[in-house]
Amino acid sequence: MRGKYLCLLVLIVLASNEVLAAKNNSSTTPKLRRSDFPEDFIFGSATSAYQIEGAAHQDGRGPSIWDTYSEKYPEKIKDGSNGSVAADSYHLTRYKQCLTGGNLKGGINQAGIDYYNNLINELLSKVFYTCSKMLKGSSDFIGINYYSSAYAKDVPCPTEYVTLFSDPCASVTGRDEIDTGKRFLKDGDRIDFYARHLEMVKDAISIGANMKGFFAWSLLDNFEWAAGYTARFGIVYVDFKDGCKRYPKKSADWFKKFLNPKKSN
Repeated sequence: MRGKYLCLLVLIVLASNEVLAAKNNSSTTPKLRRSDFPEDFIFGSATSAYQIEGAAHQDGRGPSIWDTYSEKYPEKIKDGSNGSVAADSYHLTRYKQCLTGGNLKGGINQAGIDYYNNLINELLSKVFYTCSKMLKGSSDFIGINYYSSAYAKDVPCPTEYVTLFSDPCASVTGRDEIDTGKRFLKDGDRIDFYARHLEMVKDAISIGANMKGFFAWSLLDNFEWAAGYTARFGIVYVDFKDGCKRYPKKSADWFKKFLNPKKSN
């Protein structure tokens, strides 16, 4: 039974982050260092292919359900937009879809292979090695998503001696701002949100939670599904009206300093 209560306690601690931030706006943003977390704790930021890539009808890329949905029913999207261009990462970052027609029967899309190979080459190989080691032999995990939540798979779970020490990993989505049509880079609320959440993650680890990493949503402003381009989640501002030029927000600078062992936030 102790395991059940420990699990519940950790989830309450993490969920209370938003409540505490709302009630304590006058307080300062928590001061954190990379060294406050285990050496093997992974930090990163996430993206989604459809939401950033664009090039929806180029180089053998097959349609996804969101291509069909957003292009056929633009009235279902808040601003009538779609992901045909998105953040244009297809052209601004060198990687592409690998399978022609979305399956092996359509053959190999060499342009897609080149695209992803180039992307991987631009990133640290150590990251992929670390992630593969973490995933090997892994089983269930706990996912925390602050605007909605769902189980990836419904599997039978034991009712006794359940703990967080099996192999849980936690991730978090981001903080959004409404698009005003102006370049907005001073996202102090996002910094405060991430800092307060990470402080709670640190506290959860201190009482025994086996948490493996934190991935901020999102690296770039992107096509935000039914909200179109009216909401911005990125730590990097994307100017969708000027060639998808990118401008790091204050939160990107905050993360950069936080991950630098010689500096602290």
